[in-house]
Amino acid sequence: MANSENRLRLVSDSDAHLRSIIAKLEENRTALVECANPETAQIVALAILQLRMRLHRLGDSDLRSLCHAMLREEERHPKDRRSTGRGSGWPTSLE
Repeated sequence: MANSENRLRLVSDSDAHLRSIIAKLEENRTALVECANPETAQIVALAILQLRMRLHRLGDSDLRSLCHAMLREEERHPKDRRSTGRGSGWPTSLE
């Protein structure tokens, strides 16, 4: 029983550490956008995405499925995304 509790605490501590790193990276991404460094901000956004996937225990196949679903939705409603200005493909927040 104690071993199980220790494992849960370690996972919780690790998750908290990842959340802290993600928060710092989000601050840095925002600063990069404000300083007109969009390409670097996109690279940081990818790092945030990778860490969030790890935090939520999602694999590459989960991301691939999401991307395919988003592409299918884009094919069904191509004008909707362009008219709202959301067509860049880069999220403003990676929750």
